[in-house]
Amino acid sequence: MDLIGQLAGTLGIEATQAQALAGTVMQAVQRSAADEDAEKLKEAVPEMDGWTAQAQRAVSNSESGLSGLLGAAAGALGGQQAKDIATIATVLGQFGVDPAKATMVAPMILNFLKERLDAQLLNSLIAAAPILAQAAGGGAKPEAEAEAEDDGEFGVDDAIGALGSLFGKT
Repeated sequence: MDLIGQLAGTLGIEATQAQALAGTVMQAVQRSAADEDAEKLKEAVPEMDGWTAQAQRAVSNSESGLSGLLGAAAGALGGQQAKDIATIATVLGQFGVDPAKATMVAPMILNFLKERLDAQLLNSLIAAAPILAQAAGGGAKPEAEAEAEDDGEFGVDDAIGALGSLFGKT
């Protein structure tokens, strides 16, 4: 699977921008994983170093001012998954892509990882990384149930909506 080509084609962005997105998600997964699993991930995806370097450049360019505050607020109010989605949405917004498309990125990464990793490592990463768990369907609720259960907490959908309205995409 050509992950970078798929991300670029689906989102209408350049390959270096797709690398930054892939790197952003892979950093989140690696950060959440146990040390041994993070090392195995790095071995299975050797191009990850280049992607994370692109991500670090993109995120450091967008971490100033409001975008940095949004990531911190999403992390504080909605947990690590919301912070990760906010970071992806911020990077997408920087590339001129609707931040609401942030939820499309993790499932593509998950499909890529399914091809590269053995089932045990993949399941371990899914369990450790909220962004992959959501992409794998973990914790997802049927729409009607989710609407009926508004607990008043700031969640991933709220983070995406807030980011989208800030970028003029609601």
